[in-house]
Amino acid sequence: MTMRKTQVWMIAAILISGILASCTKKKETVVVPEEQVEVVVDTLNPLPEYKFIGRKNYVYGIFKYLLDSINPGYTKGELCIPLINVVKADATNSNDIKVWGDYWVFNYKLKGDTLKTISGGSHPGLMHVKQVGETFRVTKFDQVADGSDNTPSAKKIFGNLYTAFRQINSDEKERQRKRTEAIRFYVKQNKLSVKYYQDEGWDPIDLF
Repeated sequence: MTMRKTQVWMIAAILISGILASCTKKKETVVVPEEQVEVVVDTLNPLPEYKFIGRKNYVYGIFKYLLDSINPGYTKGELCIPLINVVKADATNSNDIKVWGDYWVFNYKLKGDTLKTISGGSHPGLMHVKQVGETFRVTKFDQVADGSDNTPSAKKIFGNLYTAFRQINSDEKERQRKRTEAIRFYVKQNKLSVKYYQDEGWDPIDLF
């Protein structure tokens, strides 16, 4: 009898040990690193898309081109807000509206109450825009080259508008003002609790 009881208790102990081990394993599987939690939250609750108001405008065509053709070359964020600085537009021909400008894309990721810039850049040049029904689309983009060809190509593309272009392109203060204005509008429009945006290595910029 004693031996049988001992065997029974040993079997029970083994079963209880197995159950406890199983429970321990289950607890370990629900421990999720902080960065993984953020990814899940961002996937379930993405930032609303930035929308350009006014399809009946050649700027809409440029906006779409920057989003669809230029931005894919950058690290993807949760939000992209292009910045369009028009130097001059010639809309005399609706099949070839010429728009010289300093064009930018900025990609952001939300961290708390701050939009963190994760990628972006400048793409100045001449956009050829065509009116299609009541909307517009870019048919060709003459882009200023990088590196040593930057100045020669900019002078060729902008011609007598080169000085005006350089003034706009080099005015960081005005670009920041317009950028802040665009982000502020987006935040208000979507009733978000965002208070700042921040470029890598720089202090956050207050939106309000």
